[in-house]
Amino acid sequence: MDFNVKEYILKSREDGISDNVIKTTLLNLGHSRAEVEAIYQQVVGVKANESENYFTPTTNIQFGNQPLVPSAEEVAKKEEQTEQTKQKNKKMLLVVAFVALLLAGSGGGFAYYNYVQNLPANVLKKFNLVVSTIFSFRNTVKITALISVEATKQIKLNADFKGSFDFSTSTGPRTSGDFTISSQDFAKFSPIGLSFVSTNKNIYLRSWDFSKFPFMDLSGLNGVWIKAGIDPGEYEGDDPFDIASNIERTEGVGDRFKEGMQNPPVKFVKELSSEAINNISTYHYLFEIDQVKAEEFIGNIGNLTLEEIETAKEATESSYPNIATSTLELWIYKGSYLPAKFTILLEGRGAGEFTDSIKIDHIFSDTNTVLTIPEPSNFKNLPEVLKELSDKINVNINESISSSSIINSSTSTAPTGTIPIR
Repeated sequence: MDFNVKEYILKSREDGISDNVIKTTLLNLGHSRAEVEAIYQQVVGVKANESENYFTPTTNIQFGNQPLVPSAEEVAKKEEQTEQTKQKNKKMLLVVAFVALLLAGSGGGFAYYNYVQNLPANVLKKFNLVVSTIFSFRNTVKITALISVEATKQIKLNADFKGSFDFSTSTGPRTSGDFTISSQDFAKFSPIGLSFVSTNKNIYLRSWDFSKFPFMDLSGLNGVWIKAGIDPGEYEGDDPFDIASNIERTEGVGDRFKEGMQNPPVKFVKELSSEAINNISTYHYLFEIDQVKAEEFIGNIGNLTLEEIETAKEATESSYPNIATSTLELWIYKGSYLPAKFTILLEGRGAGEFTDSIKIDHIFSDTNTVLTIPEPSNFKNLPEVLKELSDKINVNINESISSSSIINSSTSTAPTGTIPIR
């Protein structure tokens, strides 16, 4: 014990602790004043009462970072507290590790779930399911065609369409749209515009500028709705435009489209970089179009006969022989899986060194919203319009005959019968 106390005194003095603090600490640790004085005299070389005075015993004073010598009980208690703290820290580390593992696992699981859900096959499956629920939409279509008319000349045609489609009405599907055709190569006649409204019983047409019609002056019909119904009794003889059968053909087009989309005529090529359409992020895919299946797809949707499909096929092959490019790009809105846009591109060898092509950009909007497509209330019936045109043609023909120098009124009579229009 003497050695420990001596060591404490020496060490404390080296650390700059005052004598009175050292003495008071020894008294607080249970040493008598006589013991402290004797040991202190051995260490310091002076009697305790000749050095600094004691503080009042039991006074526990610490200056700054000057250490106190704890009792055995205090040391044991502190060790116990230290051990408890270590155990708590271990438990806390285990909890933290478990939480971190849980978060990593759930985050990894969520990331994996997202990865699987965003695979093209799963996205397209959801897209097909969503397409089957579509009952209305608006669309904007831009068509650009390059057609070689001879080995040294190629013309460019532009067609723009804005339409609305509603298959949910109780009176049957209704559609409407504005269609414009323009070309710098035919500046005299472009742009020519046409508006239409289609119901399950009637088709209404209205030209934006009939004065540009190439064969006769039809400016009197500018801005006039022309109604063509499915009642064959409206026409003298057969329906000249086969309107009844064409309207009937459109019945069920929405269902046929949805059914066809379950097995579309395309082959997946790759996923492309995402793009924002209408400020919404999209999935973006590239497909190759299967021409044979595409003909069947269009034929089924349009309810075409085999003869009509063959005619359309021949027209395509004549315009785009040896098709080199036949692709479909599809954009699907993330979150809703509704169609956002698609682009169809066909390219083939044209006349001479030209490459003929047709590109169709189709953008969807307002999908599955309530649309209002009213029938025009002010219109002319098609039979009435046809009669007006017939009368005008007859007048023009008679005027041409009367003014012709070929006819000599004194020796000839005006010809009768049908006059061919050239």
